[in-house]
Amino acid sequence: LAPHSLNTAHHNTMAPPIHVKAVAGIVNGFVLIAGIRNVAAPGMALPIIPEDSAFQDHFHDGSRKVEFLFQMLGVCFCAMAFNKLVAVFTTPESTFLRQKLFFTYGLCDLAMAAVVVQYKGLPMSVTGGFAAMHAVEGAAFLHDALMRKRAVKKAAGKKK
Repeated sequence: LAPHSLNTAHHNTMAPPIHVKAVAGIVNGFVLIAGIRNVAAPGMALPIIPEDSAFQDHFHDGSRKVEFLFQMLGVCFCAMAFNKLVAVFTTPESTFLRQKLFFTYGLCDLAMAAVVVQYKGLPMSVTGGFAAMHAVEGAAFLHDALMRKRAVKKAAGKKK
């Protein structure tokens, strides 16, 4: 293909190329697994991640403080991975991409709030504001993603 036809093909679809999808799918699949592990079972080594037991042994001392930090880190891993997967694998049109991103932001904000509320190593006077901030933002994102009507935009160049 001539460079002009490659440019034309690129402008016809804004979907990411297959190699980007493959890399993002594999990498963020692992990041998502690690994030979920950090939230649900901090310190547990995953056999599918090379040298994960050495990593877990190095950082985890069995304290609830470290588990708490890893749970928050896990929520952030999930947020990062979900958002990359949504951006790569969903519609190329931005209105609906934003809706899907708001949905994942909302879920991750609520997960962060839940992790913080469940941590008993500090009083709610210390952690409550952080948890509330994420809960409110999560609710706002989810409300927008689920309740606001979005119209499909007409394709450029097409007549009514």
